[in-house]
Amino acid sequence: MFSARLKGLRKEKRLTQEATAKLLNVAKTTFASYEQGKRMPDTNTQIKIADLFEVTLDYLHGRNVIQSGGKKNNSIDDLINDKTLHLWLYKLINENPDSIKQLRKVWDVVENKECL
Repeated sequence: MFSARLKGLRKEKRLTQEATAKLLNVAKTTFASYEQGKRMPDTNTQIKIADLFEVTLDYLHGRNVIQSGGKKNNSIDDLINDKTLHLWLYKLINENPDSIKQLRKVWDVVENKECL
């Protein structure tokens, strides 16, 4: 998933592999191997990639369908449609049925947009 997302983001920004490699301070062949799934960048390089393309690490690794990084505020609609949030809520409710009360409190905050 990482390699496909990386290649897609680079093409979306209309950058060449060479230009992207320079921005990340890695060799072109190294960057090409990231896109081909032959190598995985170290943690610091992954963070640079996420910052460069303004996405989250979760998005790069296929754990989230929303690209938005921490630099942008997610809309309520994005949060409602976020599959990661759905899975977290499902797990929370199944592990602790009393959590419904806590979720109602959280929902009141979100609904009133007090957290945005």
